[in-house]
Amino acid sequence: MILWLLACFGTAEDPLSDEALLALYIQQPEAAVERLMAVEDPIVRMGVLEALLLSHPEIAPELCPLLPEGPEAIRCSRIVRRPHLWTPRQPARPKQRPAPGPARTRVLPEVLDAPYASVVPQPPPSCDSGPDPIGCRMHKAKEAAQRRDTALAAGICQSAQPERWRQECFFEAAEQRLRRDNPGGYSDAVDLCASSGSFASDCLLHLHWVLTPRVPPSTAPKPAWRPVLRSVQVVEARWAAEPIFAGWAADRVWAGVAMHAVMQAREVTGDLLDHLPAAAAPHIRSAVAMRLVEDAEPAPRLSDLQTRLTAALARRVEAPMRRGQPVKPSGYFDLWPEDGPGEETLPALPYLGASRRVTSADPEVDGVLALLEAAARQDPPKSTVLADGAAHEAEIVRRTAARLQEKIDIPPGK
Repeated sequence: MILWLLACFGTAEDPLSDEALLALYIQQPEAAVERLMAVEDPIVRMGVLEALLLSHPEIAPELCPLLPEGPEAIRCSRIVRRPHLWTPRQPARPKQRPAPGPARTRVLPEVLDAPYASVVPQPPPSCDSGPDPIGCRMHKAKEAAQRRDTALAAGICQSAQPERWRQECFFEAAEQRLRRDNPGGYSDAVDLCASSGSFASDCLLHLHWVLTPRVPPSTAPKPAWRPVLRSVQVVEARWAAEPIFAGWAADRVWAGVAMHAVMQAREVTGDLLDHLPAAAAPHIRSAVAMRLVEDAEPAPRLSDLQTRLTAALARRVEAPMRRGQPVKPSGYFDLWPEDGPGEETLPALPYLGASRRVTSADPEVDGVLALLEAAARQDPPKSTVLADGAAHEAEIVRRTAARLQEKIDIPPGK
């Protein structure tokens, strides 16, 4: 229905075409919003907005605050928060590489059964008469997932059109199912992700993120980490038949656990190294390095940060649930989405959010690599740290510094 209606506005001469609205928005943002909101039919109006945002997502952060309260503003903000809706993804199956770790940031298991892919659509009757039938279906699907009725959630999502929003419905229902039973709902959530089509790799990645937000601060004592260990056990059990993907999935959980734990602690210490298995250690270094770099002066030297990192990881202040103010890392953006020529020989692991980094079996070298990744994600980047890394004695450090400098457009040596 919406796609047919949008076809009516498919020419550049039409004042409601993507390009006409964009041109007006660039010159007069408020006038573009007025033209959009003047469309009387709410379904057509929503469709025009979606077409504009999905064609030109870069305007969403500025456009959304201009929209009046209502379904349009809600949908706009949802698109801003869910970049996979408008960013093409090219997930790949995990593959063996000479060095350990994934070859790409986003991977899929070799076998991902989709038990709900052919479920009979179950459209909620109340959704078709409202101004936002897609948003209504998503809400109803998440309500079903909240009630643990995974099959009903899938049936509702199967009734959503167009395909992009049907896939997004499965995605959001999967997240809600896991939130309802964390980590017990993981297997059901994976089954919903499997039906999210081109969003499947992002969906699985998000599940591993959903597992982690309620972790204790990094200074909490050992008993506080039992639920975290249980979550990793559930993930590894679900993918026991695919050890490569199981390792990637467990690392994703460790990455999120370390980030949340370190960022909400009052003090930056190495207590977490005593309570989590060795597989979590590089992720702990990643999180501690990010916290230290964020607090560093504008032009720190790599050697000084190394000293601070070593001291922080050696320090212990175990204290029951002493939380500080949660701190969000500067950036999750991906600076190594896939192996370049020769990079398949570099050990890799997930980094904080949706990214990868090079790792090393040598804890000291691995700490340096973590500092470089954190420095590259500051605003502005800590270019002095990257320059020092480019002159480091270890080749793996020099290569990482050069890649990061290239990714963020810093000339080598600057």
